Amino acid sequence: MRVLTCSVKIEGGVYPLVSARTDRMIPKALLREAMACVNRMKLKAPVSAGDIIIKNIAGAGANIIATKNIHSRTHRDCC
Repeated sequence: MRVLTCSVKIEGGVYPLVSARTDRMIPKALLREAMACVNRMKLKAPVSAGDIIIKNIAGAGANIIATKNIHSRTHRDCC
């Protein structure tokens, strides 16, 4: 059993990738299948930490969740 950590492509964000992980352990035998699913994914900004990116990855009962906030390029924190 392993927690899968990864990066997911994101469009329109201040960064091109968002860090992510599974919310629980998945069987080691499913890691390749899970990563293949993650590699096909492309999100649109904004993304918040804790957002579910993929539900029930590879049928393992775990979700892929974002671990970082990524604002869209047009977001402004000040004036």
